Amino acid sequence: SWASCIRYHNETFYVSTFSSTTNKTYIWSTKDIEKGPWTRSALDGVYHDMSLLFDDDGRVYMTSGSKDIKITELTEDVTAIKSGGVQQTIIPNATKVATDKLGLSGVIVEAEGSHIQKINGKYYVLLITWPTGGSRTELCFRSDSLLGPYEGDVVVNQNGVAQGGIVD
Repeated sequence: SWASCIRYHNETFYVSTFSSTTNKTYIWSTKDIEKGPWTRSALDGVYHDMSLLFDDDGRVYMTSGSKDIKITELTEDVTAIKSGGVQQTIIPNATKVATDKLGLSGVIVEAEGSHIQKINGKYYVLLITWPTGGSRTELCFRSDSLLGPYEGDVVVNQNGVAQGGIVD
């Protein structure tokens, strides 16, 4: 498993990750993070480095992907992909903002590790990339709307940086 996500919403803890071995994405939930019990839901397919967003209107989404960052709507109980729900790319070629700013060509690691949060009415998606010849680079994209458009920039360019979100 890679780039797990933990969220707390409506008195429930959620932990999510994917497995390339099983070709599934997993979401565990519990009311008691220390004693459980934990309930596991499995989504068919690998939603690479996914993270959860519980939006103000009660809808639930996950971001995922490498290079092209996608949004996928989940059911209200966070156990399945919502039939007829939102499924689209919200940030195409997210890596480009780093290679343009740093003047590098090519990448070792495409933008990935998406962590989405909504703060003061704005949506933020944080990612990591690793341009060829450069350091690990943290990117931040922001939008007034869940579906974009998003503007992005390099926020940290330093070895040792990895996927991360914003902490209040």
